Amino acid sequence: MYEDIHLFKKVSHILEKYPNVILQLPTEDKDQSMKILSERTDFEHNDLFVYSSCNEKLAKIVVYTEGKSPEETCDEVIKMMK
Repeated sequence: MYEDIHLFKKVSHILEKYPNVILQLPTEDKDQSMKILSERTDFEHNDLFVYSSCNEKLAKIVVYTEGKSPEETCDEVIKMMK
């Protein structure tokens, strides 16, 4: 999550050459993702990561994990990687 546009552009440029920049979220629905994450952890800044568009802009692969085991999520990530 980058609030500084210059830093975001720098990171974006650095990650351009990497095809497997992966974002994992519980669901496509951000509010539902927040609910799930708040049940899993007491990290108080999940909202900064879930609602920020930075991570979605940087990611080349997005994987939604709700209802999947870690093994299923891993298999999905591997299938999506280039």
